[in-house]
Amino acid sequence: QIKDSSGNPITPAVVGSTPPTASLENGSNVTVSGNFAYVVSKNRNGLCVPGPAPSNCASGSNDDGSGNSLTVVDVSNPANPTIDGTIQSPTDLFGAYGIAVQGSYAYVASQGILAGQPTSPDGGYGSFSVIDLATNTIVASIANPPSTSKFYNYLKHSTSVAISGHYAYVTGFYDDRVTVIDISNPSSPAIVTSLRDPTNLAAPADLAIQGNYLYVANQAKVSNQFAVIDIANPAKPSVVGSLNNSLLAGAYRIRVRGDFAYLSALNASTIAAIDISNPASPRLAGTVTDSAHLNSTSGLDLDSSGRYVVASSAGLATNPSTIYPPYPYPVQVGGPTDTGTISVIDLEPSAFNVAIT
Repeated sequence: QIKDSSGNPITPAVVGSTPPTASLENGSNVTVSGNFAYVVSKNRNGLCVPGPAPSNCASGSNDDGSGNSLTVVDVSNPANPTIDGTIQSPTDLFGAYGIAVQGSYAYVASQGILAGQPTSPDGGYGSFSVIDLATNTIVASIANPPSTSKFYNYLKHSTSVAISGHYAYVTGFYDDRVTVIDISNPSSPAIVTSLRDPTNLAAPADLAIQGNYLYVANQAKVSNQFAVIDIANPAKPSVVGSLNNSLLAGAYRIRVRGDFAYLSALNASTIAAIDISNPASPRLAGTVTDSAHLNSTSGLDLDSSGRYVVASSAGLATNPSTIYPPYPYPVQVGGPTDTGTISVIDLEPSAFNVAIT
């Protein structure tokens, strides 16, 4: 049990849920805007010939009919959330993984084919799509450009998208890069440039923007797991700061508020607070490491007060280490039963006294 600043107990509890639906299976990310939650769901393999992790499929189908979708959920009544609409596409939303909403449009980053996954019936190696929320239709999509394009691999295995003004910033996880897309005309997005940096952007998994800076969580184990990019000029982004620490291994999700970036590190079973008051010199300010509650922790967010971090973890410490880590999601159908956890972390766990001497 955790108490807030007024001494009131806080206990995490499920207050409502939607009915089961295929579009919400394999849910990978969610963002809330107004009275609606926007949930993207990646694909899942169908019948397959067993093979090695992470796909557990040596051959067969990469689509069992679920996921590849954006689902809009009305959360105006948290005790009774209802599905307002769904958009599914095994092409434009193949492996939908990152989501950002601005105005009446949703912007989705999709992974495409995973390494080791069957290559049919769905194809493609990443994409960026724009959805008109007024009509629930996909109005534009950019597939990962082929080798004949000057933008080759700019969207290879896209996992996250962040919006600032007329620009979308999208990860290219498999090519160690962040790509800038002009969305001033949402129905005709255009790639502006891309920043590739195997040292500072090794396997970029998630993005967050504050002011003129883009903050990146890299799922790397040994390279810099955290990076700061100056985006004052979107056409010329540049890395201005980075951080490498074993407690950040497998950095997966990031949130930024004020002078701190909060990061989940799935390989280190850790939630970290990073001081970004000087973006050029980020500093690891504090961590909570707990293999019992934060085993393969892959999600986090801040509560409205900014005092608590809420973390989601894929498994308990008792789950097999062959699965957790390194993968922050359950194995395919037929794998072992897994148990996830929700944890609440108090960012001000105890008061302190200061004496002028």
